[in-house]
Amino acid sequence: MENQNTIESLLRELLTPIIENAVENVLTRNKYLFQQPVPTQSLSEMWDIKQASEYIHLTVPTIYGHVQRSTIPNYKKGKRLYFKKEDLDKWIGEGRRLTIKEIEDSVQDYLPPRRKRKY
Repeated sequence: MENQNTIESLLRELLTPIIENAVENVLTRNKYLFQQPVPTQSLSEMWDIKQASEYIHLTVPTIYGHVQRSTIPNYKKGKRLYFKKEDLDKWIGEGRRLTIKEIEDSVQDYLPPRRKRKY
């Protein structure tokens, strides 16, 4: 038992500096990873009309038609049109159709409760 404690302490003495040195080397070589934020795609990134058409799977002329009728959210700077992903997602989500069950439930909310007849 005493021999095992001696081996463990000896290994600890020998390996601790080696491990600390290796970790320090890795951190030194990769310190730029910890100092700079990782670039991520911004949610507010602006897209041109071609990027927007690829994203929502509509042709460019169709998107121009929606812009003309003011049915699609967009930004205009000079002669250029821009779109945000989150605006397009919300616009697509607004076109959701209700299921028959959802329609029936909403009708029940507006109707007064029915009384059961006693026979």
